[in-house]
Amino acid sequence: MAQRALQLNLPGSCRVDKKARPPKRSEAALQQQARATMGLLGYASMETGQGRPKVKCPCGCNHSFTPGGYMGNSLGLPDVLFYRMNPAFPPVFVPVEMKTETGIVSPAQKLLADQGRSQVARSILETVQAVKKAEEFMDQYRFSPEKRAQIERLIRESGDKLW
Repeated sequence: MAQRALQLNLPGSCRVDKKARPPKRSEAALQQQARATMGLLGYASMETGQGRPKVKCPCGCNHSFTPGGYMGNSLGLPDVLFYRMNPAFPPVFVPVEMKTETGIVSPAQKLLADQGRSQVARSILETVQAVKKAEEFMDQYRFSPEKRAQIERLIRESGDKLW
């Protein structure tokens, strides 16, 4: 059996026989840092709610379930919606599911991400990249000023006929 070197417990000394690990960060702390970072970049955010605890079945059968609808969030609903605060840009809402490095993506969250309806981010950098990717995707659908003027003129001329 290998002997471990004796090390004094002095302030500022660290154990050399253990691998250094970054401190664990909670999902709530990651969300808070992502919202602050995106705020500095000109984005506002809306939190979609907290997790729902399981509740016991009201019939008394000892079955427990995760409530949905009026009793809680819908399954798979992303944690945060980011959007640009500048009124000169059309709003683009980017739903982001925040997870830690070891966080598990639920099947409902994976389904939404696979369909392109939300993004899963495990770091601040991934959050910024997800929002940038969504905005670049939406840029291809934005109208040029000339096209926008043409559409507005068409709407004015037609009155309520288009709607």
